Amino acid sequence: MTGIPGPLRGKGLFSLTALHTILPACANVEEAIVHIRALQLNAYGFSLMLGDAQGHLTLIEKTSAGMVVLDPENIPLAHTNHILDPDFAGQNPAQHQSIHNNGQRRLATARALLAADVGPDQILCNRAVTGPICQRGEDDLHTDFAVVFSPMEKTLHLWPGYPDEVVVETLAV
Repeated sequence: MTGIPGPLRGKGLFSLTALHTILPACANVEEAIVHIRALQLNAYGFSLMLGDAQGHLTLIEKTSAGMVVLDPENIPLAHTNHILDPDFAGQNPAQHQSIHNNGQRRLATARALLAADVGPDQILCNRAVTGPICQRGEDDLHTDFAVVFSPMEKTLHLWPGYPDEVVVETLAV
């Protein structure tokens, strides 16, 4: 999950509150998309990667302006700190320029690593000068932790700190 800017509205849920409603109500990606689409947000928004035990995977972007579902057939499912869908981005407040530029550089790095078939552990530890995935203060941003959930394997991999410095913890769920 990544926070993204959204217009302020008078009614609805704060985006972090909305996130807590998904798991108790949804058993798979399809149900989650329907559930999230029905939620009304009052501020900000989120980009959320969704996966289920059947192997379905998608990325959604949700703000008080609406929601888009990004098709994994058309876009590598990687995300950084900005709205990926250009039409949806135009319906929402602009991201702070330094965060947007940082996100664009990191997204290019992530997509290149995915295209090279690099595994998630190596991607999360990447420190490329042009757009590090693991950030330790670049543009005043930090990768505080990282999580990879493998729904088909029912495991959660947690890096409790900078991914390139800490030992990954694997939890059965």
